[in-house]
Amino acid sequence: MPMYAGWFGTFWSTNRDDAPVIHFGGPFTPTLLRRKVFTIGESGQRLSLGFFSPGSGSGAVSRLSIEGLPHNVIPELKIEWPTADTGKPIETIHELNQRCCYWEFYTTDFEVPKGVVTGKAKVSVNLLPGAMPAALTTRDLEVPVLARSSGSDPAQ
Repeated sequence: MPMYAGWFGTFWSTNRDDAPVIHFGGPFTPTLLRRKVFTIGESGQRLSLGFFSPGSGSGAVSRLSIEGLPHNVIPELKIEWPTADTGKPIETIHELNQRCCYWEFYTTDFEVPKGVVTGKAKVSVNLLPGAMPAALTTRDLEVPVLARSSGSDPAQ
């Protein structure tokens, strides 16, 4: 299974007790890339995801290559957005039909829908059954939804 490791953090050590341990082959944790929050009012932004396998420290993370999934397998993100109404959340679906930068699955037409309020968005990762070459630790992520402040960068 094609994977990447050693690009970030400390990769080498002078003794075996401190050496990073990198896990290859999963299990994988879906991780949003390039952003930590969603900002109300943002549109035309990049929404991207990677599949990471944590090791013994911050530099000991391996990443599933974009070649690790067949090209006909398109990760899909379902987002349940917080609303002011106590009823159902707003739901959107985003196909990550583009691939880039070794381990990034993404789309560039992401926007936060109208009617969303500050709070937490629930992001669920959907893949075809059997498409992932190893187990996922979770399929759900929580992402803060913030109001836009003047001069803010929506991708932070």
